[in-house]
Amino acid sequence: MIRLKQFSCGYPNSPVLAQTDLTIAAGKITVVIGRNGSGKSTLAQVLAGLKLDFSGEVWLDELHLKRSTPMRELRQKVGLVLQNPDHQILFGRVQDEISFALQNLALPEITDLPKDKRARQSAIQAKRQEIVLEVLTQVGLADKINANPRELSGGQKQRLALASALALHPEYLILDEVASMLDLPSRRSVYRIIEKLKQQGIGVVMMTNLLDEILLADTVLILDNGKVTIVTPAEIIRNLDILTQHGLEAPLLLQVAKKINVESLRDLQDKL
Repeated sequence: MIRLKQFSCGYPNSPVLAQTDLTIAAGKITVVIGRNGSGKSTLAQVLAGLKLDFSGEVWLDELHLKRSTPMRELRQKVGLVLQNPDHQILFGRVQDEISFALQNLALPEITDLPKDKRARQSAIQAKRQEIVLEVLTQVGLADKINANPRELSGGQKQRLALASALALHPEYLILDEVASMLDLPSRRSVYRIIEKLKQQGIGVVMMTNLLDEILLADTVLILDNGKVTIVTPAEIIRNLDILTQHGLEAPLLLQVAKKINVESLRDLQDKL
């Protein structure tokens, strides 16, 4: 699990959290919501190890997050996917996007490698190619392995960003507004992947302004004025005033969910 102990972080006159103890479950989907400027992206950067100017403690399972935390250990524990996938594209081939993450951290680690240098490099490259194909298959992009990432659709680019993070086999994924720039069919494809990741035991923390995504969650965190309110989707649907109390407006989909008494996106899709 992810644990924050006496955690404080933010900017002058704009705290994200102050003196907060918080636990985020492993293997579950946690959706983080709040008004613009409430600190969702800042918290995402903290959990991904990109923002370390906080007080208190942050633990990723047994890994204590601090400036001296080895990058390899951090990236194998937690991956980050940003709102705009174009900001994460560096190369001219899909497979190179994923291979780079592995090469940069000298992964994977393989036991019983051949002693011959050329044979050793060949074995490592073969394993990397295996991982590339594995994660592209996982996100439905195996047929795009040699494509130019910049020629992919927005939804495909976002799935590629997910694949790049998954290549390092993290135990948690931090998703910062990953569906906000996508059309509805692309969002649904990303949501299906997220649900599959949960089934595989990967913890997913989703920062979002799309309040419909509450229906994906096991737990919802509401950030507001340096404090966090922890609720379930069921509690929100039964009482949509929870959102308005924090300056948020209940979207139509949640209003429909309340009327037909469903508490998850899957149940809602089954009834509509």
